[in-house]
This record gives sequence, structure tokens and C-alpha cells, in this order.
Amino acid sequence: MAEVVREIVTAVTAAEGIAPGELDYALQDHVDVDAIQSLTDHSEGLWTLSFEVPRHDVTVTDSGVVLVDGESFEQELSA
Repeated sequence: MAEVVREIVTAVTAAEGIAPGELDYALQDHVDVDAIQSLTDHSEGLWTLSFEVPRHDVTVTDSGVVLVDGESFEQELSA
């Protein structure tokens, strides 16, 4: 699993209060994870990507911040 995708899953599961392996759906069923990885690997400049997964709104920024329902999980991801 690509790093940014792993960070998104970690943030969503942190918001749910569960372990990453306990997520009851696959992220790729709700967003094109290859496109997210490509965007983070090859994009220069400012960008923001937002999408919905069950029970949550997720935003990823060009600086690597992952927001779930408007709350940053950057601290948890870099620890």
C-alpha cells in the first residue's frame, strides 16, 4: 500500500477509533487510490483533494495533511 494511502486509512481509522485492519470497507471502493498516489508523487504546486467515505469527509493537501471531518491527523501520522 502506498504511503499516502496508508496515511489516509490510518487517519480514517483513528477517527473511527479502530485499528487500520478493522476498517469495514476498502478505500479503493470509494476513491481512485492510484490517482491519489499519482497526484502526490508527481504534482508540484498547491492542491487539495476531497472525497467521501462511509461516515466521513476526507481531505488531503499538497503538504501531506490528511483531514477527516475537518480534523487533522497529521500528528498521529508522523509519530
